[in-house]
Amino acid sequence: MKSTFLSATALICALLSGGGYAAEAEDVAALMTERWYEAEVVVFERLGVADEADGEVLYRDDPRALPQDLLALADGTRHPWELQAETLDEALNFRLGRARDFALPDRRTRTPPPRRQPNIAADADNGALEENAAAQKAPSARELFLLEVAGFEQGLRNRAWQTVPELALSEQADKLQRGNRHRILWHQRWLQATPERGAAVPVLVQSGERWGPRFELEGTLGLSIGRYLHMHAKLWLQEPPLLPFADAPLPVSASDAEPALTDPLPPFAQPEYRYMALDEHRRLRSNELHYLDHPRFGVLLLVQPVAIPVELTAGLEAVEATEAEAKQGRR
Repeated sequence: MKSTFLSATALICALLSGGGYAAEAEDVAALMTERWYEAEVVVFERLGVADEADGEVLYRDDPRALPQDLLALADGTRHPWELQAETLDEALNFRLGRARDFALPDRRTRTPPPRRQPNIAADADNGALEENAAAQKAPSARELFLLEVAGFEQGLRNRAWQTVPELALSEQADKLQRGNRHRILWHQRWLQATPERGAAVPVLVQSGERWGPRFELEGTLGLSIGRYLHMHAKLWLQEPPLLPFADAPLPVSASDAEPALTDPLPPFAQPEYRYMALDEHRRLRSNELHYLDHPRFGVLLLVQPVAIPVELTAGLEAVEATEAEAKQGRR
């Protein structure tokens, strides 16, 4: 690749100078039924780059299609991609960002044993009254705390697949645009419950100029988790299509009495959609900036665990301290 291209290492070192990222809070997160992350993606174009790099042909013209069960992000108050969805194929099952459309299974689903219903008349001699009194006792501190955690997670579900206005990579995006060597094509951050590896939800990317049914930047991003986080980026950078031939007047002959014999007009040219493709799976670590490289455009990725409120972290510490004291007192 030509020396004019920034290497992945050099680019990340330059962009990381903007500062660090918050540490992951795992204790409270482990009590939630789903694994929640905020993903932030910056897609940028390199300007002034030749169409070929070291003999590599960058353009493709083979057919391409968006996947089924496509999901577009919503911004919480309006739906910026709703009209653009009309350009998608009718067979496409397009969904605007809604958590309920992509409900994830509880990763710690447990079926509690059935609670015994005391029969006072039949069990009066074997302690049924004591069991009934125990069943009616006030909830424990941990049970009350778990209700708070459930309420927090429900709030996350209400905001899932919506864009997050507080961007962590704004400084890095600004650095890219300085000097007129790069152009930001797409920059979004969103909240999601992250499914298991192989079950990523494809998030629609559409941005830039629009030519007919195509956008300058199109594709999907899918985040999933196994032992590590994984992002699948499938993006197409579209060049302006070749325009149809315009109608041209017939040439005038030397004699107005005799029309000139001319070659027939060329056939009507259909627009051609040449594009460059970036199709890459990347294993990620949370809170680390990652970079996907292409001679003409690139992608910055940052995935962070959802921020746990300080009140919940303090509440868990208080519950654990109470349980430790009670255990010590029973010894």
